[in-house]
Amino acid sequence: MLRHRLTPPPDEVYSLHRKLSGAFLACIKIGAVVPCRELLLEIYKDYQFGEDGENQMLSGLNFLINF
Repeated sequence: MLRHRLTPPPDEVYSLHRKLSGAFLACIKIGAVVPCRELLLEIYKDYQFGEDGENQMLSGLNFLINF
């Protein structure tokens, strides 16, 4: 993966990661249960894929569905 990376990710990725980490920690602290698999499958069902990325996304998601 690192061989193919030509530039570092955009700054927005780092701030998004920090925000998500904070949200997950808050959920743990209050004992929340989030149905992540169901949310992911719902988003996947309605998402419109392009021709190039479709096969890659499907193979990755098939792993998650069968996990």
